[in-house]
This record gives sequence, C-alpha cells and structure tokens, in this order.
Amino acid sequence: MNNFLYEKKHIFVLILLLSLSFTLITLSLRSRNNLAEIEKTILLFVGPILRVSDVPKEWANNIWKNYLNLQNYRKENIKIKKELLELQTTVKKLPELKFEIAELYEKLRIKEEKRSESHYAKVIGKEKNIFSKTILIDKGSTQNIKANMIVVNSQGLVGRIDQTHPFTSRVLLITDPRSPVHVKVQRTRTQGVFSMINATKGIVEFVSKDSDILPGDLLITSGLGEIFPKGIHVGYVVESKNHSSFKKLVVEPAVNFNKLEILEIREEIKRD
Repeated sequence: MNNFLYEKKHIFVLILLLSLSFTLITLSLRSRNNLAEIEKTILLFVGPILRVSDVPKEWANNIWKNYLNLQNYRKENIKIKKELLELQTTVKKLPELKFEIAELYEKLRIKEEKRSESHYAKVIGKEKNIFSKTILIDKGSTQNIKANMIVVNSQGLVGRIDQTHPFTSRVLLITDPRSPVHVKVQRTRTQGVFSMINATKGIVEFVSKDSDILPGDLLITSGLGEIFPKGIHVGYVVESKNHSSFKKLVVEPAVNFNKLEILEIREEIKRD
C-alpha cells in the first residue's frame, strides 16, 4: 500500500493543488481582500502546472503548421520540377535552332552582298583524295551552272566550278594546289599569290620586301588572272617572314573549309 502511494504521489499532489486553487477562488469571491495574499502564493505554485497543461495543444498546433508548410513546399517543388523539365526541353532544341538561324543568316548575308545573279547550293559530298580538294554540290547544268563560275559563302572565297553534270557539280576549292589566287592586302594594296599549304593555313608569295604588312591585315582577290573577280575575302595575315628578295606571308583563310554547307554560285565569271 505504501509503495502504491509513493508511486502515485505526484498525482495526489496535482489533485491537492487543483483543489486548493478551486477553494481559493471560491473563498476569494466571498472575501477578496482578506485572501489576496494567500491566493497569490497558491497561484505561484499552481500557475506553472496550468501552463504545462497547454503544451500538448501548442505542440499539436506546431505539427499542423509544419504539415501545411510541407505541403506548400511539395507543391512548389512540383512546380519547379515542371519548369525545369520545360527548360531542359528548350535547351535540347537550341542546337538545331542555332543551326537553322545560322543557315538563314548565311543566306541573307550572301544575298545582301551579291553583285550578280546567283544560285544557292548545298554541299552533298567531298572527294577523299590527298591530291585533289573538291566537293560536290546539288546544282548542275540543269540549273545553268557552268564551269569556272566562282563559289563563295558568307565568309569569303571557296573556289570555282570545275565540272558540271545535269543535277550536280564539282567545286575545286582554293585549298587545292591547282587553284592559286591572286590577292592584295586591302589596307596597303600590296599584291601577291595565295595558295594553301595545309587544311588550315596558306601562304602568299612574291610580296615586295619593303611592303607594309601587319598581322590581321585582310587579303582580298585582286582581280588579276582569268577566274576570280576582285574584292572577295580570302584570308588574314598571321605572320610576315622576310626572305632574301621578298616577303612570304602566312595566312589564315577566311573560310572554314571543314564546315561548308550552303554555298553561292555566282553567274558572273570575272569583273573588270
């Protein structure tokens, strides 16, 4: 019996304190002034107990608030994932859109710069021959393509028509050893002969030794010779090397020959 009372003593204490509190309140209604000090003393002990009784309610309110916040976070997370998926889809389309824009831009730029009636063609093949640098295009004699018509793109000079067939033509690139180009430095009008030495570099020979040449100078066709009209971009000076009686220029071609896609074939063969 004693053990039972000992184990349950906190319950009895709580009941006792609540009873005292109730008694105190009842008495205070009868004699408020006389018991004010005693009431304050009792409430001093009973108050914390009553406040502790509010803890489960606050705890439940916090759990509910956290649940609502979690639901909002989940909705926001779903929205963000959806927007991210849409963004990823758009990003995947960018390379193709970029290609289409570049294709249209190239057509428009060529059209703005053209000085004669032109034909547009796509590259449909390359000849794999170390001694010959040619490509195949999808326009031929049926479209009035003729031998020695010049071929350009928005960057500059590509080559000339070498052979024609009814629906295709072969273009001899200026990277071919058989296709030297008479050029001049646009800034100083210094002239020379351009030819390619590998896939990415060319040289200009027979340049006057005392000529004013700077890296970055633009080389254009001079109009000499029987094929290419003057004024077409050919390349940019990378380096100038002095020899005994002349200079040799190392040149970066204006055209990227590894990325030929859309070409313009100009009907005029040569301008004065």
